Amino acid sequence: MSIGLGFCLSIPLAVARVSKKKWLAGLVWLYTYIFRGTPLYVQLLLCYTGLYSLEIVRNHELTNAFFRDGMHCTLLAFTLNTCAYTTEIFAGAIKATPYGEIEAARAYGMSSFTLYRRVILPSALRRALPYYSNEVILMLHATTVAFTATVPDILKIARRELGNLSAVQCIRHRRPALSVHFFRARVAVPPRGAPLARLPAAARQITGPAPGT
Repeated sequence: MSIGLGFCLSIPLAVARVSKKKWLAGLVWLYTYIFRGTPLYVQLLLCYTGLYSLEIVRNHELTNAFFRDGMHCTLLAFTLNTCAYTTEIFAGAIKATPYGEIEAARAYGMSSFTLYRRVILPSALRRALPYYSNEVILMLHATTVAFTATVPDILKIARRELGNLSAVQCIRHRRPALSVHFFRARVAVPPRGAPLARLPAAARQITGPAPGT
């Protein structure tokens, strides 16, 4: 799905990349430069963890529902990544279009939209097919990175459960000591070896009378 979405988005971006408007071509170049220059794993973590940590994203109902799902974040990261690479592939193929074909189409009276639709884009897609097939294969290999999106959540849950288990064990080890102190305070247990006759009256009622009394 990400390959198909990236392909559809890359065609208008490739046309904008070779545009004569410097600001438009510069924006597309900046987008492709960032996403081609950073690892896919970092982009995946930014989409899954980084964007969802923003308060403006969590407060909006639509963005909160979208970025809360790991599948949506993975699809977004993969689409933006493959779109950046495909845009540069198609832009290079458009620049490689023979100038004679463009001149012949203009002499025929074609508009810019018709020129791209009938001459430039079909010719560019045929030239870009070998390079684009490599991008598809690399993208299929990169799908193994998708499962790592939820690794931070799994580790967070594991640390929380480990902390709860440690707290329970600490309370369990302290409970006998607390019981002994409570028993000593209420019953006043004497030291070991002391005569039973010296016990207080409350203690003799619990332990029974001393021998020979």
